[in-house]
Amino acid sequence: PTGTKVSSSDHFSCEPTSTVGIVIRQLAVLVGCHIMVVNGDDARALSPEEVDSMLAEDIHRMPFDERCRIENEIHCVQSLAPVETPAMVEENLASMQQEIDLLPEKHAYDLAVFDGSDYVFDRDFRIKMLRADLWNPQKAALRFTRHLMYLSRYFGPPALKRPLLHDDLCQESKEFLRRGNYQILPSRDRAGRLILCHQGHTATSSPRVNIQVVLYLWTVLSEDIETQKHGFTIIFSAGESLLQDREHLSEIMAAANEGIPLRTSAVHIALPNTPVYTLLR
Repeated sequence: PTGTKVSSSDHFSCEPTSTVGIVIRQLAVLVGCHIMVVNGDDARALSPEEVDSMLAEDIHRMPFDERCRIENEIHCVQSLAPVETPAMVEENLASMQQEIDLLPEKHAYDLAVFDGSDYVFDRDFRIKMLRADLWNPQKAALRFTRHLMYLSRYFGPPALKRPLLHDDLCQESKEFLRRGNYQILPSRDRAGRLILCHQGHTATSSPRVNIQVVLYLWTVLSEDIETQKHGFTIIFSAGESLLQDREHLSEIMAAANEGIPLRTSAVHIALPNTPVYTLLR
């Protein structure tokens, strides 16, 4: 099992076989970040070389049909999302609550319950998490409590009582959002998924600003039902400053991997056509 150690600016954790997890590993190799693997009481940082080896091993261990399904989803052939039925929804909502109750660390959730928040019990809010994890109640419960943790950490207790609003962003985050580093494109891909374009250059703002913007935009994306079911596509256009951004990038991508109410179906990475990046490829 992977952990949630994101306090250090140059370490982050990820789920090995998730789309974002695989991309995070590739970026870690690219920019020289370390991944912190947490398994019970054992925690250690992996070097880029170890990450590269682990990535190859994970893909090799993956069943052939699972690899085909993931590849088909990336290329808009077929979605991984199951057909939803009322019985399945009710059963998984009940199972998700049981899994939440079993989690040993859920401080933000406990705080919200103590403060009488109805939002954390909102049916549609929880269904977002279940759809993001393909109706796996255990994973959805973990995603749900991590999402609340990030909301509390970067927006404060009011964010545990209602969906995020533009006014919840600090002034620096609003200015960063207006610069257009993150853009939700007006068109969709062939599978009908919304597309988010990110144009690198995270070093111009603090990780806190970037994470506030990421959480807000992902909340906006999650209002679309089709995006909840089938995920969304990211186009990551790395700027020349990516290698200098690695301390910021790790913390930002940890939040994007662990703290969002959506599933990332495909990530396309565009690297500068320069000698340095050619060698790294």
